[in-house]
Amino acid sequence: MTIRCKMVCTKLEGGKVAFECRYDAELCKEDRSFQTATPWGTVEFQIDNPKAIEQLEVGKAYYFDVSPATES
Repeated sequence: MTIRCKMVCTKLEGGKVAFECRYDAELCKEDRSFQTATPWGTVEFQIDNPKAIEQLEVGKAYYFDVSPATES
């Protein structure tokens, strides 16, 4: 089973990156369904990979997929 979240990048300072659930029902039909499933939430990461940081942009929305990890 996979859970999909849609979040907006709200902070990008050095390697610190923050994302929040932010939806506007007026902008996108898809956002209404995400708002119902995850009305609020935040996540923060410290990313030390410059190539990964270069791909992120404050104000842009990103999907996060959650699925069970295998035990090793």
